[in-house]
Amino acid sequence: MLQFCSVSGAQQFSPLFSLSPYINGVIGGKAEINIEIYGFPEPWVTLHRNSDDADLTSSLRHEVKYTSTVAPFGFVNLTISDVVETDFTNYTLTIDNGVGDALTYSFSLNQVKTRPRPEAGGRDTDVTDNEK
Repeated sequence: MLQFCSVSGAQQFSPLFSLSPYINGVIGGKAEINIEIYGFPEPWVTLHRNSDDADLTSSLRHEVKYTSTVAPFGFVNLTISDVVETDFTNYTLTIDNGVGDALTYSFSLNQVKTRPRPEAGGRDTDVTDNEK
């Protein structure tokens, strides 16, 4: 559902879609979320880890950026690179442009297990000869 609005003055930021409170990640991989929002003027975005209130906005592994499209629309992109065990916790992403209440998105990064890749020749390493 796309929402349209005119840009006649400052507007509080709002998400365009419902957001899941869970993001999945794999150790050593990337965890990403993209949030489409609207509002004006452009926001500043911060990321905090809830367990110790650490500000991760300028962390080397936690990239948070806002990309403007056609005003008043834009995207907030969050990428956690090289995921480690301690990344599986709760976070709060705050998007604020100084108009009205800030948009806060609280989520948990959950660890998922990946299925081993098949060996060359199509054999699955989890399947025994008796199971085929």
